[in-house]
Parts: sequence; structure tokens; C-alpha cells
Amino acid sequence: DLIVEDSATLVLHSLNLTLKTARIGTDTELIPDAPQLPSWFKVHGTSFMFAEDLWVWQMGKIIGRGLGYKAGFGPGSASELKAGASHASCGGPSSAVCKIYGRGVEPGSGGAEDGGGDGGAAFIVYVKNKLSMEGTIDFSGTDATKADRGGGSGGSVSLTANEIVGTGNITVAGGAGKKSLGGGGSGGYVTITATITQEG
Repeated sequence: DLIVEDSATLVLHSLNLTLKTARIGTDTELIPDAPQLPSWFKVHGTSFMFAEDLWVWQMGKIIGRGLGYKAGFGPGSASELKAGASHASCGGPSSAVCKIYGRGVEPGSGGAEDGGGDGGAAFIVYVKNKLSMEGTIDFSGTDATKADRGGGSGGSVSLTANEIVGTGNITVAGGAGKKSLGGGGSGGYVTITATITQEG
């Protein structure tokens, strides 16, 4: 079993992780009066998780923001300095070369190498029974850091389970371009597959 709580951080670098159960964040049902401290599960590149049950509690955070392809790299990387990286759609501006790619399991790409944003990572999860999602999953691209450069594109999040419940947040947004000419990065992919779904 895997438990990440009380401000702990677990980092995955392109790994396949197989578990019986996993819990990220403090179990508010088991310990209702426990301090609610952020607990971090960071994913670099592309990682897979296989579990029988997975709980992501309210302060649990699975983060791949800017942890995919770095600026200047990736299949959707911008060929123009001002262009945002592509992934699920085209990066901005509209005049930029578009390089849409992927099937929902690839990391996001970086903007221009010199000051562009980084792409989001990719996380593919298979849960045999129940996935409870009350926390945050953020696999967005990051903003450009230099004027007139484009943002990185969002990564990929794929969740497959027999039952998925909860009201958590999943984000795979593209990073913003830097003023005044930098374009925004494309968003990434979110794929959710379940036999039973329920909010709350």
C-alpha cells in the first residue's frame, strides 16, 4: 500500500507503479479532525499507476505541471520563437505552425528553447475498483519566461476505473505566452473511462 500525507512528497520519474491501494492526502473520513496539509505526488515525463483502489483526498495533489518536455523539445514544440507549443490543438498565435499530436498518453511540449514554457507531464492510471477524486490533478504547461516567447502545452491525464467518484479538479491547460507577441500553449488531453461515475 502507498500513503502520501502530512506534507510528504513522492516523485515519479517515468515509472510504472503497481500497488494494492494508494492514498494521497489525509483521510478525512477516517481522521476527520486531522490537520489538512497538502500532500504532493509529482510526475515527470510519462508514468503509469496500476492499483486496486485509489483515493485522492481534498489536500492531495498529483502534479505534472511543467514536468513534460522542456522548452525547445517535444513533437509539438514551437518552431517560431513567439509560438506556443501544440498538443491536443494548435498553439497560438493563429499564424504559427501547428503540430497537433498524441493519443492522450503523451507529455506536453515546450515552447521556444530560449525562454518558452515547459510542457505538462503524462499520467496514466488504471484502478480495478474505486477511484475517489477530491483533490487536484494539474498537468498544465508553464508560462513563457522571456518576452515574445510562447507557452508550453498541457500534458495528458488518463483515468480508468470501475467506479469514479468525487468533485476534484483536473487541469491540462497550456501555459501563457509572454507579452507582447508570445502565443499560448495548447491544452492537453483528459480521458476518463468508468463503468460507474458519481459526483460527491
